[in-house]
Amino acid sequence: MGDKEISKRLGLAQSTVRNYRFRIKEKARQAKIFLVLHHMMEKSFNEEDRIVDIHRSATMIDERYSVTESERLERLSRFFNENGEFTRFPKKEKDKVIFLREIVRVFKPGLNYSEEQANEMLKAFYDDYVLLRRYLIEYGLIERKPDGSAFRLVF
Repeated sequence: MGDKEISKRLGLAQSTVRNYRFRIKEKARQAKIFLVLHHMMEKSFNEEDRIVDIHRSATMIDERYSVTESERLERLSRFFNENGEFTRFPKKEKDKVIFLREIVRVFKPGLNYSEEQANEMLKAFYDDYVLLRRYLIEYGLIERKPDGSAFRLVF
């Protein structure tokens, strides 16, 4: 439809319709440019320089989640030895996020775990499994039923 027909149907001035159309076209042009730039940037990065995706259920997204794949691997090496065994619990918040996202992999998607099962799985990483469980829930990696009877992976 033309500007004249739209303005009659909506009861607006023809210049208003023309202005809205211009704005929409400008936004579409900007979006196309942004997508092209984003695609070019993604191609130029090596896999280890890409930012690690943030899980959908993250409770508060901030600089703790801004980590590249190479940085993630380097930081994980501080907490696991060559055999993949846990050595120490991270103190920095960013390291905690990286560490927790790694250990949550022991939970299988779609399965519910009893408290005892979850505790046994987490004991393999750290003696204070309750602390780990609390952090996993707090960071939105696992969820607990309101009665505390079951835990499951969120993302």
